[in-house]
Amino acid sequence: MKYAKMFRSIFITLSLIMLGGVSIPAANAQNCDVAHEVISKLIKPSLGAYSLWDTLYGERDTHEEFKALDFSLDKENVLAAGVRYINKGSDKALILSEVDRRGRPVWSVDHALPGLETVVKLITLNDRYLVLVNRRMDNDKGAVWLGYFDKDGKLVGHAAIADPDFNLQAHDFIVSHDLKSLIVSVSKDPRDRTSDSFSALYWVDSQSRKVTRDVAFALGMENKILALDYHGSSGYIGAGSMRSADGRISGWLIKLNEQGGFIWQKPFPRGLGSRFYDVTEYNDGYIAALGESMPATEDGKRAAWVMMVNADTGDVAWQRYYRDDYNLSGVALGVQDDSQLSVLFNGWDFDNSEDKDYVRLLTMNGRGVILHADSYYNAEGAHAAGLLMGAKNERLIYGHSLVEYQIEQPAMAGQPQQPPEIIRSNQGWIVAGAPAEVYHDPCVKRIEFLQ
Repeated sequence: MKYAKMFRSIFITLSLIMLGGVSIPAANAQNCDVAHEVISKLIKPSLGAYSLWDTLYGERDTHEEFKALDFSLDKENVLAAGVRYINKGSDKALILSEVDRRGRPVWSVDHALPGLETVVKLITLNDRYLVLVNRRMDNDKGAVWLGYFDKDGKLVGHAAIADPDFNLQAHDFIVSHDLKSLIVSVSKDPRDRTSDSFSALYWVDSQSRKVTRDVAFALGMENKILALDYHGSSGYIGAGSMRSADGRISGWLIKLNEQGGFIWQKPFPRGLGSRFYDVTEYNDGYIAALGESMPATEDGKRAAWVMMVNADTGDVAWQRYYRDDYNLSGVALGVQDDSQLSVLFNGWDFDNSEDKDYVRLLTMNGRGVILHADSYYNAEGAHAAGLLMGAKNERLIYGHSLVEYQIEQPAMAGQPQQPPEIIRSNQGWIVAGAPAEVYHDPCVKRIEFLQ
């Protein structure tokens, strides 16, 4: 379904509502007016939502974190990519693990990559898995590395992006519309610190693995493109952050032509600071973005921020802020076949270590009305890195979970029994959230008829 005509009857509303982990009354979803701005206070969930399956990957004495997920080459399973390390600051290894549709491991391999900092993204393309990572080289220079792996996880080739004058950090990559190149979003930080960092796009030939062209966005102000997506049959959209003239970090959206040139670009300053982490084409006429805002409130808690903008102009159609007693930050977006919008964000608390981190998944319609809210806990805390929409609209959430091990101490003759040793480690985590119920928007026919 298309919602482009729906936004012509927008009125401005600012409200504060309370939402828990339950379905929203149908009356709200049937209201065809669009609230321009809503601030919602989310009730802290007490129980996790139902899931189709979930799985943990890791060992007691090491940390494992899944950073990327895509479908396997045969489309039957999924492949997770992530990192393994002993403790913070230690060397990291790249891990690849195939998991079947019930959460059971199929195979797993490790790759030693000196200077590995993090895994950025995984893409399945033709007969290869492409894994984008950031590395720190021997001269302490940041560089971007793209590995090509076969169906068994064996490294069969690689590409590198480096610049002698800049530290590079990759944030996202997609396949170009013509399928001939990979477009990599990179931050360039001058090594001599004479200017602010800025973003750039690199085109890497998917066959030769050589950089064929690049476009820099040196706008005189620090900026980052943290997410990329397609728009239409030839254009691209991006989301991230830009430093405003007053020094604040602002959310930043861009629309680009096929060559990477601006069609439009807009900063969106909010609160004490804001940024976008994901962007997606909602339909031909609208673009959805997700991030976080730091409100100017006493508690200083971050708010998750969802925005829908007009694809032609970048004008805001509606925006939503979600607050909690926790910090909330947007992670990823997904659009289902029936145009429901899946919105994923993390909840955590810096101040109270006893509260468990959790993951929140909202299901919304095209007017920004929440249809359902789910929360996911695991072990001592869960953290999402991303969202993969399944073929049947199931929502695959991946990241890591903090797991606690209690190791019983051997009894010593004549000595009181010692308490168990406590070891906590991160483990790779995937949870398959149930598909949202099929949604038939009652407003679409009504509004199209009125046009």
